[in-house]
Amino acid sequence: MSSRLFLSLYRGLVRPQVTPNSSFSTSSISLKILGDKMTEFKDSVEKDGKKLVEKAEAELEKAETELEKAEDKMAEVHEKYDNDIGGFLQNAEDDIEAISESVEKKSKGQTDAVEDVK
Repeated sequence: MSSRLFLSLYRGLVRPQVTPNSSFSTSSISLKILGDKMTEFKDSVEKDGKKLVEKAEAELEKAETELEKAEDKMAEVHEKYDNDIGGFLQNAEDDIEAISESVEKKSKGQTDAVEDVK
């Protein structure tokens, strides 16, 4: 845009041709333009703010979903290890019981053998 055209447009906005019947002054037109720009800016900020809030809410919802999945996985692993440990303990108890019975039989056998020798 040429500077001459720009200046003529600028002068037209800032210093419009005022007729005797016109009640608008240069300052009121400038204030109206400034007010319109401020309203545009406010609307833009509100729109951007709403987008940011929506984005943050979506990220929060995603994080909550991931947390729930992690908690479910942790409960699953905890249950698995509880079952594994429970099975291990049961096997250990069974082994101890079998060894005890074996020792008792051997002990009884040795006691009987000692008594037979006497």
